[in-house]
Amino acid sequence: DAGGAVDALHILVSGDVEAPLADLIAHLLQERALTSNPPVKLALKNAILALRHTARFFDATPIAIAFTAPVAGAVVNFMPAISFTLTDTLSGPDPTTRKLTALSSQGAMTDLTPLTAVALDDQLNGVVTITASGIPPETLQDGFLTMLASGSDFAGNTPSTAQRNIVLDRAAPQV
Repeated sequence: DAGGAVDALHILVSGDVEAPLADLIAHLLQERALTSNPPVKLALKNAILALRHTARFFDATPIAIAFTAPVAGAVVNFMPAISFTLTDTLSGPDPTTRKLTALSSQGAMTDLTPLTAVALDDQLNGVVTITASGIPPETLQDGFLTMLASGSDFAGNTPSTAQRNIVLDRAAPQV
C-alpha cells in the first residue's frame, strides 16, 4: 500500500531504521512461535535471518552480556563451569568475538578464551551461550577472582563487557 511505502521511505530518509527493524524481527519471532505450519515456520525463519543480516548495516547498539554461572559472589573449592550469554536482537551476537578473562586479586590476568565453547548458538533469537569448563586447577590461584566476559555483534559495534566475582578456596579447612 502507498502509505506503507511512504512510511518505509520516511524511515530510510530519517535514518531511524534500528527500532522499526527490531520491532519487525520481534513480531516475526512471535508469529513463528504461534504457527504450527512447517512451511510457514521455515519461511518466517528465513525472513528473520535475512533481516538480521540486513541489520548489520544499521545496528548501532552493542550486545548485552550476562553471566549465568556461577552465581555472583560464590565461594567455591574447585573451578566451576563459567557460562555467559551474548544477546543482540538486531544483527545477532558474533560468537567468534567472545573473550573470557580471569583477574586475580594479585593482579594476574589469565585468558580463559581458549577453554570456552559455544554451548548454544541461536542466531534466530539473537542469543549465544558460551561455557568454559574443565579449567585445569593450576590455571588460577586461590583467592578473589573477577571473571570478565566480552563480545561483539555481527555489525561490529564496540564490544560489551560483563563481570562476575567469585572466591576460589581449595585449601583444606584447618582443624
